[in-house]
Amino acid sequence: MKKLPTQEFISEKNVTLLRDLKPLENICPEQIKAARSLLGWSQADLAKKSGYSLPAVNNIERGLSAARPETISTIRQTFEQAGVQFIDGPGVRVQNSFLKIKVLEGAGAFSQLFQNILYVLGQGDSELLLSGIDEKVLMDTAKETVLDFQRKLAQNRRIAIKSMCSPAQDRGLTFVGGEKRLTNPALFPLLPVMLYKDRVAFLMFENPLRVVVMTHETTSDILRAQFYAQWAVL
Repeated sequence: MKKLPTQEFISEKNVTLLRDLKPLENICPEQIKAARSLLGWSQADLAKKSGYSLPAVNNIERGLSAARPETISTIRQTFEQAGVQFIDGPGVRVQNSFLKIKVLEGAGAFSQLFQNILYVLGQGDSELLLSGIDEKVLMDTAKETVLDFQRKLAQNRRIAIKSMCSPAQDRGLTFVGGEKRLTNPALFPLLPVMLYKDRVAFLMFENPLRVVVMTHETTSDILRAQFYAQWAVL
């Protein structure tokens, strides 16, 4: 499959913007400083919230050490959780919309989705709900990425995992500490869904691969209630 650049669509009110999504590691020290200033955070605040040491944050901002991509990714997502958006320029701004939609497209779509799930759910006790996902298609499409996701989920036993799929979609994909129930495929939404905190991820097994991630607490709460209503009768 030809690799395509991942793109991000951000929906704010009635305006939709399309821009290329920079790799997560491509934010510069100046953007980190600007993001801290925007939020009123000290270097110590950023260190505490991101899980890194104060000297590490200080060295990154001063350009004294080359941080690993994983470190910069975590720092970026820490800021984004607080409402900061990184934009071309480079620059930063505060997100002021209650609804955010991202479309991850291309060969790295599932990898970026799983990375975001691990980050969001890594902040404390939480749950991951999977509904209507055809496990055979998922494994055929991104087997190594899925197996790596399984291993990383297994390292955090505080994440409760529940999965519903039809017998035809079941291929024995299990997560450590997770629970799976089989049900009638007619009860599933048209798109396979992953729910985590205030986020809803719709998986589209198209060409190219596409994942739509909606951050909207009300929508997430409604779909979670529907999930548990169905779960309870299985």
